[in-house]
Amino acid sequence: MFYADWDSLFNGVSAVISTIGGYGNNEEMEKLNGEANVLAINAASNLGIVRFVSACAHAHTHILM
Repeated sequence: MFYADWDSLFNGVSAVISTIGGYGNNEEMEKLNGEANVLAINAASNLGIVRFVSACAHAHTHILM
């Protein structure tokens, strides 16, 4: 994802849905969950794509009801 050919990946699309993310130490998570999505957002914006959705999830071990 850090060396992706965004022009080819986003060719002909009108919206992007990103599920880019991962777990690890804080540095790894910032790079995957933050920097990678920023690259994708900027690439989409530069190509004129104005719709960008980011979806993420976290497994909670304590759920309150």
